[in-house]
Amino acid sequence: MASILPHALLHLIDELGNLPGVGPRTAERYAYDLLRRDPSVGNKLATAIAHLHANVAYCPKTFALIEKGQELSPLYTDPDRDKTVVAVVEEPLDVVAREMSWERGVSAYCVDTVPAALLAARSTHDPVVAIDTAIQLGGDTDTVAAIAGAIAGAHAPDRLPTTGIPAGWRAYLEELARAIAERRRPPRRLHPLVAVPRNVGVGLAMIGVILQARLIGW
Repeated sequence: MASILPHALLHLIDELGNLPGVGPRTAERYAYDLLRRDPSVGNKLATAIAHLHANVAYCPKTFALIEKGQELSPLYTDPDRDKTVVAVVEEPLDVVAREMSWERGVSAYCVDTVPAALLAARSTHDPVVAIDTAIQLGGDTDTVAAIAGAIAGAHAPDRLPTTGIPAGWRAYLEELARAIAERRRPPRRLHPLVAVPRNVGVGLAMIGVILQARLIGW
């Protein structure tokens, strides 16, 4: 049966469908959108694609993306960077996301959040101060503060605040921490209307891990 769509449109749909994350329906929408727009839009896109490989290269030191003809990435030539520290990412564009997140404070990458939380927890023996220190670092503060507070709280449980946490939450979290430390099935979750916030649960899970480590003499 002959196709009811022009060959040129089908060809574009097929090519767009080869891109990651683009399914058949999305490829059709992209192709039809380009068809409806002014031809200059498609020409600009075609020109950008044609120039891509001719004008982009990889840094031989960091493997970051650089301009064609550029010798090294600014990530490597920057004198303020510590070249003894290596950041491992999956894709070159992950470097861009990491750099942009650091401009706003600690990024959401575990390679950043965990060291930042350890730094905040080691700076004091008071969980409240550790949480405040983590927040002052900026960035993904809720995650860093939850981890830092959990670590500091596990080392100084007598300094954990006794007010400000609803009794039902506190009882549930204490039982959850004990269950994790003792490798038991965790207690049934609270009703959704009084559910424990996600990062509080993460923090208590960290306490459980630390308590478990202490039990096995780590």
